[in-house]
Amino acid sequence: MALTGVPVLSGRFSLEIGDYDSISIQEVTMPEISVEYSTYSDDGREYKNPAKTKIGELVLKKVKDTGSRSDNWAWDWLNSVVNFGGAANVPSVIKKNGRLVVYDTAGVPVEMYGFEGAFPSKLNPGTLNKDSADNLIEEVTLTLDWFYQIPLL
Repeated sequence: MALTGVPVLSGRFSLEIGDYDSISIQEVTMPEISVEYSTYSDDGREYKNPAKTKIGELVLKKVKDTGSRSDNWAWDWLNSVVNFGGAANVPSVIKKNGRLVVYDTAGVPVEMYGFEGAFPSKLNPGTLNKDSADNLIEEVTLTLDWFYQIPLL
């Protein structure tokens, strides 16, 4: 099928997570969504039915910034998760909802995604190398309850 519009570019996006607005992120790997299925046989044929939906992880890469304390949002959030200790009712300081918006070159939203029940399950502070002049990149992995596309009106 031929494209009827303009391809969506991956380089212009914004990310909001709970009370963290306009987070500066270099790269986002969106989660894979898969549907497990069950099988059954009837009349000598095998049938498949959708069963459990699985949501992958949302992976964020960000350049470490020395200019502001607000750049430590991932560490602050992870510390809240670590100190939580687990309970039936998880407070909103632990699990957060958010959205990811992709923009065209004029700054108009062209794709929007939402996610629910996110919390950091992994934080990689980056790789240090004395022979490198590269930026220090932190990688934050978020585990999600749900990820979905939000229709644009």
